[in-house]
Parts: sequence; C-alpha cells; structure tokens
Amino acid sequence: MWSIISKKPPKLIGVDISSTSVKVLELSKQGDIFQVEAYSIAPLVAQQDVQDINILGSAVKLAVTQSGTSCRNAIIAIPSSLAITKIIQLDANLDQEDIEAQVYLEADRYIPYPIDEVSLDFQIQDLANRKSDKLDVLIAASRTKNVAHLVKILQVAGLTTKIVDIDTYALERASYIIRDSLPNKGYDKTIAIIDVGTKLATVTILHNLVTLYTREEVFGGKPLTMAIQQQYSLLAKSTHVARDSRGESMQHVLPFWETLIALIQRSLQLFFSTSRYNTIDHIVLIGEGAILPGLAIFLSQRLSITCTVANPFMDMVIPKHINCHLIAIAAPALTVCCGLALRNFFQ
Repeated sequence: MWSIISKKPPKLIGVDISSTSVKVLELSKQGDIFQVEAYSIAPLVAQQDVQDINILGSAVKLAVTQSGTSCRNAIIAIPSSLAITKIIQLDANLDQEDIEAQVYLEADRYIPYPIDEVSLDFQIQDLANRKSDKLDVLIAASRTKNVAHLVKILQVAGLTTKIVDIDTYALERASYIIRDSLPNKGYDKTIAIIDVGTKLATVTILHNLVTLYTREEVFGGKPLTMAIQQQYSLLAKSTHVARDSRGESMQHVLPFWETLIALIQRSLQLFFSTSRYNTIDHIVLIGEGAILPGLAIFLSQRLSITCTVANPFMDMVIPKHINCHLIAIAAPALTVCCGLALRNFFQ
C-alpha cells in the first residue's frame, strides 16, 4: 500500500506531470529561507500518449537529468478528483493501533470501492492544540491503481516514490509561500486559485489559506496547447525573443480566455450557492496557461477582481547556476511542483 499522507522523509524532489510537460524541483532551507537547488521543465510532444508509463517515465528521467539534482527520492501528486478525503472524529484515548483499526472501519463507510482496492492513509489533525476528548483525523484515499500508475512512472525514471500526495495539499503549501503577495497575507480573505491547463482548468477556493472548494472543468484545445508549448520553447531563448512573441500568442489564445471567463464565473457561482461566502477577494493564476502574457490583466478587467500570477520563488534564494529570469517566467507552471517539494519542510 502506498501512502498518500506520510512522515517527513530526509530529502525529496517534487515531480509534477501534465499533458504538456514534466516538471521537477528540489528545494533546501536554511533557517527561514528557502533555496532552489535544482529544477527543470521537459516539454511533452503533443502527439505523445500522456498516459503511457514508458513515455512519461522517460520524460521524467530527462527532466531529472537536465535539472542536475542528485536526489532520487520523489514526491508526486494525484489530482483531487481521484482522491477521497474525510475528517472523522475519534476518541482521544485510543492508542495508535486502535486509531488505525477505527480508521479502516470508518473508511469503509465513505469509500465507494472495495477497501482492498484502495490505498489509504490518515493523519491526526492539530494534536498540539487539541482541547477536547475527541481527535480530528484526516482520512485520505485513492484507488490503488491510480497510485501505482504514478509509482511505475517514477520507477521508469529511476526514482523512488516516497510520498504520493494530493494536489490540493500541495497547492495549500504553495499558497502559504506566496502569502505576502495576497491581500492581508490571505488571512480572513477568500482567494481563488485558477490552475489553467491545456485540457483542464481547476478553480480552488481558499479561506485563511485552507481549501474550501475545488472544481475542475474540461478546457483548452490544440491551439492553446501549441501556444503554451511555444512559450516553453521561448524559455530557452533570450528575454528579447520572449517579449516579442507576446502579441502573437495573444491572438491565438483570446477565444480560450473568453471560455475561461465563463468557466470561472460558473465555478464561483456554484461556490457561492453552496457556502456562506459571496465574494472573492483576489485571484491567483497558476499552471501552464498562466505563463502566457496578459492573462492576469485580462481576467482582472473582465471579472473586476484583482488578479496576480503566482511566483512562489519570489523570496527564495536562486543560486548562480539557475537563470533567475527563466524560473520567474516558469514560476506559475511550477507552483504545484513547488508545493510538492515543500512537503519536506511542512508537518
């Protein structure tokens, strides 16, 4: 059984796989300061089968080699749409063995699959601040075939899977890192994080930097994929070339941006109708689509909500062997990968 929530390992690289690229990232920390040790983005060819284990494993291996990292312990995430999470309450007097037994009994009530087809883990929440005779216990589960698929990809790449996380948890960790760019550092604020992909767009709503709501919809298409792949190619070229390409990229993706507006409005209305919240204080863009210039301004003007592009590396140390300009451009696409790499430093 592969763990979805795991104890802190000694050293990890984050691995994030999308339909257009593979991202790897290694971080270190001195005191309160994070440093980027290594990173790479390996584009995937549009015609490739993005579910093929060998193709993806080879792409991960290439990204790891290009990054220069020596770490071979990895963390990767499954989408929240493939995971089931539930917080249950248990008697605080139970010992660890009894808690585990009770978790499996409770999980059987909430998981719509045979328990022997599921990878399951649990974590006791906020034990230090507990003031009652009950424990809040987070159960996280996914079908074992989903977890095994990712593990096999990393095996092909020569990596050892230490943690299979859930992308929303990685996103929460990343949101904490970018909190200085949020209104009131995100506290008492409702923040929408829009992950703009080439096949899916995901809207995640956080309040006090804790996830309240997530919804994904089919989005994108071949022209958007090509525009993003072109932008990735430009990351390897000069700053001047990247700037000169912006007008051309805009023309190709404007129809998708209109679709994205409707998608965001629909998701927000669904969130408002099912919660006590009725406003969004700020929007943060992440994902591969967010690297396309001009999207944040477009959304801010159309939705009348302030909007920024995530850069989780803004306050990190970037060593001389890493191009500061290129990693800043790629930052929104690396946000989830950054949240994964941060798992090593969060309890």
